[in-house]
Amino acid sequence: MKFVIIFVIFGFNCLNLIAEDTVKTSSPAVYEVFWDDIKSAGNDFYEIGASIGRIDGDDLLRAGIYTGITAALFSVDRPARDYFQEIRTAESDDFFKIGDDMGRIAYAEMFSGGIYLTGLFSGCEDIRETGRLMFEALAVSGTAVMAMRIGFGRARPYMEEGVTKFKFMQFTEDYQSFPSGHTTVAFSMATVLAHQVDRWWGWPLFFGIASITPLSRLNYDQHFISDVFMGALVGIGGAYAVIYANDRNNESKAQSLSISVYPVGVNFCYKF
Repeated sequence: MKFVIIFVIFGFNCLNLIAEDTVKTSSPAVYEVFWDDIKSAGNDFYEIGASIGRIDGDDLLRAGIYTGITAALFSVDRPARDYFQEIRTAESDDFFKIGDDMGRIAYAEMFSGGIYLTGLFSGCEDIRETGRLMFEALAVSGTAVMAMRIGFGRARPYMEEGVTKFKFMQFTEDYQSFPSGHTTVAFSMATVLAHQVDRWWGWPLFFGIASITPLSRLNYDQHFISDVFMGALVGIGGAYAVIYANDRNNESKAQSLSISVYPVGVNFCYKF
């Protein structure tokens, strides 16, 4: 838990970077801003759903490449698992506790909520947006990863049933190894934070921190390498889906047509 507190403090320090260029202005009531954010989240989810119909050949090619890499990793799942268990110690268990905690959805939600509330009550739009995007990314990537875990029903390493044991449509934890949910959470959060901080060092820093989570899952014998690789892809993909949807919706808001009626005529104004 102490590692989570340290990570939260570190995260809030990063908010200063997110808010550096934010200009505070008189803002509407908190409940109005909150309601607007709910509508924005709804619009983002709608846009993500609509984007499924825009999948093209490049998207299918990337999906094929990622699937191929994941399949290739199956060949090293067993030796990698044996290696991590061979070097596992009480000290490594203590160290990797931070990675395990960072991948817990409850802690991720508290972290996102803290950032959102900070932005909401301080009037800082960028910080508030960061918290909202984190929640959305967790929802999108979390839904996808849970559907895959239940659908594939892969046996966890400690079940000693091999790397290719899939029972499909399983609701028990013992058969929800693929992909890694903890890894999805960590990389989903890291992607949003790195995007919002928007500094050259943000990506290696946040992704480096997030990488502790998949290593912790390998250390604790909860997942194979292919599980954590796919978990990272789902987390990054879910975060980017939310980021792109939010950008498109912001562009739509900026490009709007307003109509004003005057006693002597009608005025049309297109903002872009």
